[in-house]
Amino acid sequence: MVEVGAAGKAAFDRHHGRLVGVLGVVVLVLLRLGFGFVRLGPHPLDDRPPTARLGAGGCPGLQVTPARGQVAWTVRSTAGSTYVPFDPLAVDGGFVVAAGGCIASVDTGGRLRWSIRGSFSAAAASGGTVVLSGFEGWPRVVALDAATGRRRWTGSEDVRWGALAAGDGSVLLGGTAIAVRSAAEGRRLDTGRDAGRFPYVLAQGGLLVAGGSSPSGSGAVVAFDRTGRTVTDAKVDIAVPRPVAVTAEVIVVQSDRGASGAGPPAAASEPVRLAGIARTTGAVLWTRPLPDLPATAVAAGDVLVVAVGGVPTGIEAASGRTLWEQPNARDIVAVGDRTVAVATNGGAVQALDARTGVVRWTTPPIPGRLVRLVATGEGAVLVATSDDWLRLLRAADGAMVVEGAGPRLALAASRDLELPPVAVTGGVWATRLDDGGVAGVRVG
Repeated sequence: MVEVGAAGKAAFDRHHGRLVGVLGVVVLVLLRLGFGFVRLGPHPLDDRPPTARLGAGGCPGLQVTPARGQVAWTVRSTAGSTYVPFDPLAVDGGFVVAAGGCIASVDTGGRLRWSIRGSFSAAAASGGTVVLSGFEGWPRVVALDAATGRRRWTGSEDVRWGALAAGDGSVLLGGTAIAVRSAAEGRRLDTGRDAGRFPYVLAQGGLLVAGGSSPSGSGAVVAFDRTGRTVTDAKVDIAVPRPVAVTAEVIVVQSDRGASGAGPPAAASEPVRLAGIARTTGAVLWTRPLPDLPATAVAAGDVLVVAVGGVPTGIEAASGRTLWEQPNARDIVAVGDRTVAVATNGGAVQALDARTGVVRWTTPPIPGRLVRLVATGEGAVLVATSDDWLRLLRAADGAMVVEGAGPRLALAASRDLELPPVAVTGGVWATRLDDGGVAGVRVG
């Protein structure tokens, strides 16, 4: 038996301590990277997102409160803040909403179905599936069952810009590449293409359209049908083309001008332009300059209605020529295939024939400063004013159906191209509030 002296024992203890320390660091690194079964915390590239649970169990701090009058319910959260809250979605007879650091599903009566905590920034819905994506903290995609919140699939695509669009059972993912997946199973439908940058997507007119730049940096617009088949693959002389409308024959895009921060630096100095692209051939049919970014752009039949220099203007989608102008109005919503509603400078609301600009009806001046027009999709136009008062107008003739006190709405940025999508189902409109919450407003 060999005896170890005090000096040898001290040296052994020193080396042993160092070895234990090094092994501890290695174990922590492996756990952090997700190579083990224990998670110390969320990792930016983790492919296992938080789990949705029934009621408020998935996001403590979530509050759903019944209300009175035109407001049916409100959803708020004390669980922090989402990175960029997405607008409410109407899906499966209810809504999926973002409030604070929570994602929640509520029915039209305000009953909470499920909730999940997470910083998702974009959402799209098709059928009974909700697809969520995020920014730097969660660049990938997760799909949930709209009724139960159970996870259906996750996608590996990098969608850190939150570019999602869904329709007819398919979802288009945009980001450093584009992909089309089936909404229900997540099965890849398209054949894939070279990487690029596609920060803008749109689901309209039976197509899923992506706009951005090709690997060479030129403007590119790609459109798919619901099966993932490429319908249009066009090059356009716009740095970052943003799809704004799809008609039966034309895809209309607009230059980004760097307003969203998604475009390259060259886009910031690019003149604002609209362009029409043939759906079938990808040929650029026309381009026309604009004095500034339009606040809204809506498609009504074969006409695109935009605010050109603040003036609502009807543009023929096939040729790009001006059909009419309404210089004394602002704010545009489509209330049918051939009708748009605008707010006049005198405080009234007008319905115009989208093809001719002829006035179909005009309301008397509405008290308070008009801040929002909403086409509910249920035969009515909702008017929100600065005094937090709501008026529901019949789309057919402008007659006021109901009015009452409403919530303080969150307004779109004045230079935003699109108003938030309208989420209406079962006679209830879900909309974001200026305090970060969501309200269900009775519109039926």
